[in-house]
Amino acid sequence: KLRAVYIDDIRYYVEKAVASDFVYMNLKGVDTVEKAEKLRGKDVVIDRADTSVPKGSYLICDLIGAKVYSDDILIGEVRSVLQYGAADIIEIKKADGGSASFPFLERLVKDIDVRGGIMKLDAKRLEEVLVDDNEI
Repeated sequence: KLRAVYIDDIRYYVEKAVASDFVYMNLKGVDTVEKAEKLRGKDVVIDRADTSVPKGSYLICDLIGAKVYSDDILIGEVRSVLQYGAADIIEIKKADGGSASFPFLERLVKDIDVRGGIMKLDAKRLEEVLVDDNEI
């Protein structure tokens, strides 16, 4: 549930939000097309205190920097999360200095400890989907 957003350092209270491929919001005080047009293309920032994340969902900022383990072996650190469609793509900087990526799939990700900054993956499934940039 999202309670407020910031646009150009101005706090707007969210009256209604609907998410699909995009998030559509009704913001308190933005009640005309002209007011809405002034916000088009602007960055929208949220404060963690103004949102709650359902169990099993994660904010991208919580994943960046997480250490990634495959069956207790450190394979790298999350560098970025790409959102392309069917599944988000996790890009990692590998422990050996290279880079790789894999889809963010429930059957692959065994556990995420946001506070500890750790993502644990199923090694067998990772072998099936890992794209190692050094091998392309």
